[in-house]
Amino acid sequence: MARPYLHPTVSRLRSYTPGSSRLSSEPSAGNLSPSLSFAGPSSTPSALSRVSSHSNLHTESVVDEHGLPQPTEGPADVFKWAELRDIDRQLKAAHKSPKISNILGAPSIGLPTVLAANGLICIGTDEGKVCVFDFDQKLKCICGGDTKNTGAVTAVALSFDQTYVVSGHATGLIQLFELKSPRTPVRSVQPTTVAAVASGVKEGHVQGSRIVSVGFVAGRHTAVITADDHASDILRILGKYDLESFESPSRSQGTASALPVRRRKSKYSILSMMPLPLGTVSHPTDAYNLVALLTPTKLVVVGLKPTPRTWFKCTREDLQDTSRRKGRHLKGSLSWFPSVLHNVSGKVSITDKTGDLMHPRLMYSWGRTLYIMQVIEARIKQPVRHSRSGKASELEVGTITFENLGKWTSIEEILSAQWFNINQILMCTAKSLEIYDVRLKKLVERAPFDGLSLVSPSLAYTSQGATSYVDSVGDIAHSIRIYKGRIYLLGREIIQRGTLLTWAHQIVKFLDKNDSLGAIEMARSYYLDTAPGNRNDLPEADDIRKEVIGDRMRQLLAAATEHAFSEQRMLDETHMTPDGRGVDRTNLFEGWWQRLLEKFVLDNEIRIVPPRITQRLVAMHAEDGRPDLVERVIWHIDPACLDLNQAIQLCQRHHLYDALIYVYTRALRDYVAPVVELLGLMRKINQHRRSRESWNEESMEPLVLNAYKIYPYLANVLSGLTYPSEEPLPPEEAFQAKKDVYTFLFFGRSSIWPAGEGGRLVLTSDEEVLLRFDAESFLHSLDIAFEDSYLNDSKEVSRLVIISILLEILSSRDLSPPPTLHDILIGLASDPDASTREDRQLAAEYLLSAYTPHEGDKLVTLFTDAGFYRILRTWHYQEQRWAPLLETYLDDPDQHASEIYGNLDEVLTLASPSGKHLPLELVIMISDELEKLLQMSLASTAILLDKHVPDLHERALEKLGPDGDQQRFVYLQYLFGPAKTEDDDYIYLQRGTTPQFHPEKLYEIYISLQCQFSPKDVIEVAKHLSSGPMQWADVVQICEAKDVYDAVVWALDQQGLPMQAIEKAETFEKKLTLKVLDGLSGDAVSDVETALQELVDLGRAGISVCFTRSNSSSRDVPLEDVWFRLLSSQINCIQTVSASCSPEALSTSPPHDTSLEMEWRALDTLRSLVRETFSSLVSISSTRGLSFPRLFKQLVNSAAEMPLSKGTHYTEFRTILTGMLESYRSEGDMLFITKHLLDRDLFETVAVHNREQICGWRPSLGICSACRKPFVSSDKSNLSPIRMLVDERLVG
Repeated sequence: MARPYLHPTVSRLRSYTPGSSRLSSEPSAGNLSPSLSFAGPSSTPSALSRVSSHSNLHTESVVDEHGLPQPTEGPADVFKWAELRDIDRQLKAAHKSPKISNILGAPSIGLPTVLAANGLICIGTDEGKVCVFDFDQKLKCICGGDTKNTGAVTAVALSFDQTYVVSGHATGLIQLFELKSPRTPVRSVQPTTVAAVASGVKEGHVQGSRIVSVGFVAGRHTAVITADDHASDILRILGKYDLESFESPSRSQGTASALPVRRRKSKYSILSMMPLPLGTVSHPTDAYNLVALLTPTKLVVVGLKPTPRTWFKCTREDLQDTSRRKGRHLKGSLSWFPSVLHNVSGKVSITDKTGDLMHPRLMYSWGRTLYIMQVIEARIKQPVRHSRSGKASELEVGTITFENLGKWTSIEEILSAQWFNINQILMCTAKSLEIYDVRLKKLVERAPFDGLSLVSPSLAYTSQGATSYVDSVGDIAHSIRIYKGRIYLLGREIIQRGTLLTWAHQIVKFLDKNDSLGAIEMARSYYLDTAPGNRNDLPEADDIRKEVIGDRMRQLLAAATEHAFSEQRMLDETHMTPDGRGVDRTNLFEGWWQRLLEKFVLDNEIRIVPPRITQRLVAMHAEDGRPDLVERVIWHIDPACLDLNQAIQLCQRHHLYDALIYVYTRALRDYVAPVVELLGLMRKINQHRRSRESWNEESMEPLVLNAYKIYPYLANVLSGLTYPSEEPLPPEEAFQAKKDVYTFLFFGRSSIWPAGEGGRLVLTSDEEVLLRFDAESFLHSLDIAFEDSYLNDSKEVSRLVIISILLEILSSRDLSPPPTLHDILIGLASDPDASTREDRQLAAEYLLSAYTPHEGDKLVTLFTDAGFYRILRTWHYQEQRWAPLLETYLDDPDQHASEIYGNLDEVLTLASPSGKHLPLELVIMISDELEKLLQMSLASTAILLDKHVPDLHERALEKLGPDGDQQRFVYLQYLFGPAKTEDDDYIYLQRGTTPQFHPEKLYEIYISLQCQFSPKDVIEVAKHLSSGPMQWADVVQICEAKDVYDAVVWALDQQGLPMQAIEKAETFEKKLTLKVLDGLSGDAVSDVETALQELVDLGRAGISVCFTRSNSSSRDVPLEDVWFRLLSSQINCIQTVSASCSPEALSTSPPHDTSLEMEWRALDTLRSLVRETFSSLVSISSTRGLSFPRLFKQLVNSAAEMPLSKGTHYTEFRTILTGMLESYRSEGDMLFITKHLLDRDLFETVAVHNREQICGWRPSLGICSACRKPFVSSDKSNLSPIRMLVDERLVG
């Protein structure tokens, strides 16, 4: 069994000595005391202390027969442990025996049993208390008062916000505590009895059931899931329902007395249960409140919302092998990892296909096998039917899917497993702690560990026979917790906190032993990805990983080199010469070695070298007369490695101002010195300019270029950037740099710079120098600096102070006098540069917000010329000058068409309140701007004029010009035609609700253009306009002139002249027949098809006339004559066309000769028209005044009087009637088949209904379960219920 332990005052972090004994491989059960003694000194090291100093992973060659890493003696530790001694001491101090507790009168806390660590450390005890500590090991509270007989705490959980604690006890008691008032639980669920369960009690575990798992559901405080070892109940405190348990014999049998403690069948026990916790980012699966439950034979995942249901269920694979192991408790564990965002810091992680969002993961184990799954929500469309309307629709619902990520088998039985991070799982066995990497799908770390030395909450009850010692000693799942990469272990002797050692720890460990070569070799193995162990804190990408480790290797090499060539190192006993002078190293750094080093410096591979080496390298180039190479070296070397005096003197001597700025700012953090240097250069240039004799353009040009560097330098520094790379400065350094430069430039008096001894006097005329040298560049630099937020909060300087100083300089230094605000405003509007118009208008708006100008009319004219329409609109709107306001919208080039029409509509509405007429000036303006409006949008212009000035419609049509018929048609179509939803994206105004009265001329123009551009829609348009003041005689005349024959027939019928309509149809059919004949003779296929389509439209218009009159109650015309004339004209058309066709084209089937196809198609189209007419004739509801035999006889006689075609007089009649009979026959067959199908369905439905009635079935409450309607109407006179068959059940 477990070995004795050290006293808590003895350190457990001492190094492992080779002579120490190895950890025992198997504990002895006979030596363990069942009293679970928590305190007591011992003289031998604990197993856990040996783990802390000895948990390591060794060389790659040390593996077992399964290919897994084995713990051996070597340099690489796996875990680093620290004892939580303060917690241990407080628990031991509070633990008293019952006798001492009675004498002192102080309650005993008890011995630790379970552990929870997520924000706080919660430890349950066998006295029913829960001790809550923070991570500084300070006791915050003890949950639980003086209540007796609560039982030991066997499960504990802390809410996500660390405000509530729930505890489960060995007696079946559930208690919920708020940490603000921990003595009394806010909710307590007492254990119940079988008799109470039988009477209907649904809350509470049965007495004698030990709680094995508790957990908070999602982010709620009162929603708690609990489970007991008998699997008799799984409930939700303060919920509205209970979850269905796996087996509940205690709730279905027994007496009212307390249940005896008895052993349950192992296959029904709950091994582990855990709800899905909330992650760092929301995930769709959070809404389902998922809970995972693990038994020895099954894994079940249920969801509590929106309704309780089972989402996933799987059976153990080795179930047959499990059934053979009777009498032994089967081990298992599970753990959720919630949804998180992808870690972009470079640490090891896996990115799913969905991007940065990581799906929740579920890990569970049975015996030696570990399984990993991923939980994903999918959205599907499900058909639903409305309960009242019965209308079917599709509803998008969510469903949970589980994706298998793999499994792994350990060599030992897994006692507990938990997620260490998103990629790694910590497993505890009886002999070791192991880290499994999900991404690599292999074991990456393994350290020896006595897993049976941890606390088991059920070990104290082995003496009662509820469970065996072998089963209980491995029940350690509640003694291991992981929180933010830290492992918390509840041992029987000590509580410990551990971390997993990473690659950086392994390297540091070599350095602690002064083994630089070993550290470099270890870093090299990580660089080449050949090192053993985990890859935590290393980027996944090879290039980033090599960059990170490469930097560390360079640091190691630099440190090792510095140590190897240090003065102490070169003068020790290994480097002494006989004369005692040491080793002369001068020649190592001369000539070729310096130039070789320079290549690495310029390639940015080496940036840090000793200052004496940098000094010699700079001096070498200075002696060679190459200041450009000196500047290049300074740019690429770390500023801390420079000889500052040497570098500054060289830069000043050779005018290397970029390098000089770099030295001042990056090495000395002095941002004022570069300004002083460049201002001195400017003064020197100004002196030479004043003395014309000494001015030399060629010699002074380099100085001028260097002087101009002050302006970008000021812009960068005052914006918090470095010069000239423009990289962001650290916040504190940027703040100080801005403060120093602003104070220096705008201090207001002369100052000493640099501050302190050795500084020189700097005059206050620096701003004037900058302005005189180049005012535009200086103001541009200030313009960039003004955008920085530093001036918002600075107390020393502000934008207003700077502007005031500059204006004062301009007014006092015989420069041009400062302009007034009015002059500035006029200057902004007078600038002819169109590219700066928006910036100038914005500046004018800011100026007008603090200044009210005079000469308003002059400014209006000036702003109009400048294009400041936004300012003008504000003025005109305030003064209600509608005409100028309207003009600003029309003239502004930045206004989109949608904005223009909306604004025009708003202005015109404001100008004509209560529906009054518009002012004449607005009407004139709109009339003058019609051409521009029509170019922007015809439809919106038509709607705008119709709402406000309908009298301008005719003028708008005139503006479209002589060739604008197409535009006129579009204009009138949006004005009069029916609205079209597809045009909503192109119309920027909505039509008015009040109908407008328009002249008849507009209607006539619209009908004429409709006939010209869309003749097939003329009838629909005429129907839409039938309520308007339109003359049908004019419509007939226009349509006939445009050859829209079907519209003519329809219009005559609308006037109540059906006979005239049929007569017109006969006339038009003759014209179109001639067109068909001309097309067939001239091979004009398109003309033939057009004429045939017109014949079909004309025929259908005639059918509509006849059909309408036949179904009408009035008999103002003889129906037989109307139908006769229509059919006669159609048959005559067929006979005329057939007479000119080839005999092969007269058959009912298509000819083989393609040249005759057009003739056959013409005849087939005309015959189909006649059949359609006959079908309409047969389908009329009333045959009064109409005799079919007499009508048919008249048709035959009239056909006989026609000139003989290529067939007999009755050929066409026979063809037409044959086609009609075939059509009727096929329709009859379909009706016959439909009738038989309905008869069969009705018979089966009645038969099912009959069988259900014989079996005693009756509808529940007389209401259908699908549509929720009564089967039988409440009106007894109407007993005709509707029923249908759904899923083999009869419903209404």
